Amino acid sequence: MRLSQADFAEDIVANLRETKSFVTGGFRSVKGMVDALDTIEGIGLGRPICQEPFLCSHILSQKVIGSISQALDESDFGLTVAIACLQIKQMANDKQPINLGKPENVDLVTRLVAEWFQRKKGDLSGESRLTGNIG
Repeated sequence: MRLSQADFAEDIVANLRETKSFVTGGFRSVKGMVDALDTIEGIGLGRPICQEPFLCSHILSQKVIGSISQALDESDFGLTVAIACLQIKQMANDKQPINLGKPENVDLVTRLVAEWFQRKKGDLSGESRLTGNIG
């Protein structure tokens, strides 16, 4: 059985006396975020913010009950970090991050990331860049 983020926080924080505790990773529902705040001082939202840069304001204004459910294997850390970097780059270029709630977008970006990983294997210069038409 997998522990929720709130359960994990309770197990860790129970023995801390002078430490402010934050948990990051895995938070997708507002309920899970709020439940965790019963035990810890803060939560971190990394990859969900890369997908939805206004997620926090949408949560506070009660427009959403959680982040977009992404149509990919969120436990594939290498893939999700590469995609998060790609989404940050899109925002830096005044573009909307690719919506990974759409399976066709996941297929496209997964293929592009796989091709990039292949190029990186043989590139010791550090020059290989993640490229491709993703809008």
